[in-house]
Amino acid sequence: MTGNVEETTNSPEPVEKKVVVTTTPEPVEKKVVVTTTPEPVEVNSFVVWLDTVKMSLGNMFSSWQFKVGLGVSVVVGAIASLFLVTFFWQHNVAEWGMKSWASRSGAKPIECMIKDTNGDKYVSCTALLNEQVVPLECSASVFNIGCRVNFGAAAAPPIGRDVRLQPVR
Repeated sequence: MTGNVEETTNSPEPVEKKVVVTTTPEPVEKKVVVTTTPEPVEVNSFVVWLDTVKMSLGNMFSSWQFKVGLGVSVVVGAIASLFLVTFFWQHNVAEWGMKSWASRSGAKPIECMIKDTNGDKYVSCTALLNEQVVPLECSASVFNIGCRVNFGAAAAPPIGRDVRLQPVR
């Protein structure tokens, strides 16, 4: 037995439904009256708030201004990231080399300069070894990670050379 139900009204008054029964070759129509009282609906404020937020976000995400703003933000973020990686590349590579040198020599790495200032592909760094500051030049190339000690003007004179202070005339 197959039944098709059509609801004619949706109010708290008695509901009249038409039921069409198709068990016989000719359809027979019966009227059924059902009385229902509406049940009180409990409104959850969180659910109402959540629906409001969903509607607001849905409207915001479908807006063309949001899509353009998001696209511009992604492009600007990518350019800024690329700039920062490029600008600090020599510093980062030199720090990798300084940390590598310090771990092998038992020193404590201190800091590296940001850029190679004299164009020799080495960045000036410092480390602390036996309570003394050691000046280093660390490579700014990933193909040559490591450091060399740079004593510069503070280096002791070579052995065997007579270096005495000459009287001023």
